[in-house]
Amino acid sequence: MRRTHRTDLSQPDIVKALRAVGDYVAIIGRPVDLLVRSGTRYWTAEIKTPGKEAKREQPTQTMHNWDAVTHSAPHFKLLTVEEAIATRNRIVEGA
Repeated sequence: MRRTHRTDLSQPDIVKALRAVGDYVAIIGRPVDLLVRSGTRYWTAEIKTPGKEAKREQPTQTMHNWDAVTHSAPHFKLLTVEEAIATRNRIVEGA
């Protein structure tokens, strides 16, 4: 049974902040929320609403397939704009 993908409350602010610093952000929705390009580095992100991060979903077969294809792209779970920008800065500095 398919479920409707709901956007987490912090996603619009995170997308706006990443785009404001010059990143390309594609909103994918499934199997991950975002595909981000920071400079020459690509990474994926799952956005979680603060306070609900304790609920962890079991990875689906689609997520396992995505991981197999994008093994070189780091994946992060993000809760806040600050966390997203800090993650982005670590990725750019590590390039």
